[in-house]
Amino acid sequence: MKKRNLSVELLRFIFCMVIFFHHSGFFAAEGMRYPFKSAGFFAVEFFFFLTGAFAMRHVQEGLPEKGCMIFSMDYTLKKLKRVWPYAATGIVLAYVWNFLQADSTLSISDRVLGSLNIFYELSFLPISGVMDVGLNSFLNTPLWYLSVILIALPLIIYLAIKAQDLFSHYLSWVLPLLLHGFLINRYGSIGNWGTYTEIAFSGLIRGLADLMLGCFIYVASTKIP
Repeated sequence: MKKRNLSVELLRFIFCMVIFFHHSGFFAAEGMRYPFKSAGFFAVEFFFFLTGAFAMRHVQEGLPEKGCMIFSMDYTLKKLKRVWPYAATGIVLAYVWNFLQADSTLSISDRVLGSLNIFYELSFLPISGVMDVGLNSFLNTPLWYLSVILIALPLIIYLAIKAQDLFSHYLSWVLPLLLHGFLINRYGSIGNWGTYTEIAFSGLIRGLADLMLGCFIYVASTKIP
């Protein structure tokens, strides 16, 4: 069993709780900004940075024997495989709950149609643009994070292996600056995730930039004496 870093595990737990409180609305009062509103944003950034940093560490520990693309997909799918049972359980329960609690004006046929999105969600595809993330209340909103991991992480790992020096010393911080700059100029911050741009959903652009910054953070940390 791999030895775990207790500090990292503690931060994971804290930020998991922050995200939970953010999405559940605990301690929220109507018309008031509750303390986890902004904290939820920072927690998501933390997990993107952490995922990118760990991916970069694994890449630098030794180049894969199999092809770069196969390795990058295998690495990503293994990460998602560990969380899929929990995510799938949450998705199914959320769909059942939303189906039963849907507005009375929503017909049974509309509820069934909305529930068909579950197949996209179980495949971690809602951020791909294949489905409308604002389609209805059946969408499991926090899933966009895992969708970004599925789509963006293989590309990042591939670049980190194929163009090691260029990626680790230049692309991993220049591209995030450009992508974050695009989001800031378009939306005023990088916190937007569910709006479709000319390129992709803003969440995919944000996640791609954050994952690369995580890679850069790891590389920078190895240079600190």
